[in-house]
Amino acid sequence: MKPSPNRTILCAIIAIALLSIAFIRDLGYEKLYPDDLRNRVVGARLIRDGKLPYFYKWKPEDGIRYYDPANFNQKAISNISASPFLHQLLLPFCNLSQRTISFLWFFGQYAILLFMGFVAYRYALPQGKDLCILITASFPFTEGWIRHILTGQFYLLIPFLLFLIYILLNNRQNTWKIALAAICAVSIVLIRPFSFLAFVPLLFVLPLTRKFIIGSFIAALVYLLFVVTSPFQLKLYTDYNKFVKESTNMHQGKPITMQVNAKNPGFRQIEGFDIAWIRTSKLRDRIHSRNEHGNVFVLYSKLFGKPLPPQWLLAGSMLATFLIISIFFLGTRQRSLAQCMLVGFIIYAILEMFLPIHRHQYNSVQFLFPLLLFGMHFKHLSKPYAWLIIAGLLLNILKFEIFPMKNTIGELLMLAGFFLAVFFNQQLALSCGRYEPAKAPGHA
Repeated sequence: MKPSPNRTILCAIIAIALLSIAFIRDLGYEKLYPDDLRNRVVGARLIRDGKLPYFYKWKPEDGIRYYDPANFNQKAISNISASPFLHQLLLPFCNLSQRTISFLWFFGQYAILLFMGFVAYRYALPQGKDLCILITASFPFTEGWIRHILTGQFYLLIPFLLFLIYILLNNRQNTWKIALAAICAVSIVLIRPFSFLAFVPLLFVLPLTRKFIIGSFIAALVYLLFVVTSPFQLKLYTDYNKFVKESTNMHQGKPITMQVNAKNPGFRQIEGFDIAWIRTSKLRDRIHSRNEHGNVFVLYSKLFGKPLPPQWLLAGSMLATFLIISIFFLGTRQRSLAQCMLVGFIIYAILEMFLPIHRHQYNSVQFLFPLLLFGMHFKHLSKPYAWLIIAGLLLNILKFEIFPMKNTIGELLMLAGFFLAVFFNQQLALSCGRYEPAKAPGHA
């Protein structure tokens, strides 16, 4: 069934209206000081100035440059939690004012969304083009996107880089495309170290990904040499490792190192943000946004009223990863790049849910990649997996408290739908042109 031109025009009109509403709304939200962005900026400035960020505490002589109102407490660890590599990505911009950086990243998030939506539409099956438009337009209404804008987080980089890898490997390959895809993959791992397991399924399509995997190892080796040959970088990563251990204890309710720190001077202005006005602004009163912690240990605690031992989190994550890979390997004979990357994302999402550190609602923006991948290979709504994915997306958009943990349940529904699509979506199995094998026998 070919898509109707009139239907596409209608979808485009709806998309423009929805994106305009979301953009205007988010412009107002950005003015309210994205607080997590501040600790990223301060962390990058500290690294740029040759200082270590993970146990940094503000001192009066530091002035506004390193000031972050969220970093005043009696803990030894800082609130600067991103990996060293993510802070290094900010080095070219970190000396700009906080207001300028916030404004640039705000437009950057919408640029990423529109780029991914446009490219997905460009490469989608005829039947999936309208769905790609609607997914792109509706995604800013998810709770995860709203929280991402409010906090100025950087999790949108993960689906963006995954999407680039897929597009670069899915088309006619040349050396520079493979090299760029490898750099994207290493960047993801350096931002979220556990994500390397998400690339294991690509080993199942080695004729396509062999050069990519070799390129990734080379890129990783180059960065490793950069770290081990720099005393400051070695100390930076050593501190980061210590910080992760302390932070994990804090999230698990265990004792952490405490110390006496300076008091908050309560600056009323932070590089273009009027903090006094923001705290009294009625704009905040009109924000309706949830922040669910969709972790296994949180769900376990809610269900059984007691903490889940961290060793069980590690064991559960490894078992889940092994089962997903095994089912995929045994359940398919020939595999496509799209299938492998979708399974890789499922592994990534499950591992993230098993982390011993609280997972916030803004993490769910990462679902933009598999949603658009689903849209690109969508054919019709006759399969149950399609309804699971759509239902999961709607649960993350609806503001009504239908039942507890609705957003997390929505994410699990989407993951279940993606997993079923790997086995039962014929177009997903035939997704990669001349580089992909034909569909596996016996799979509809």
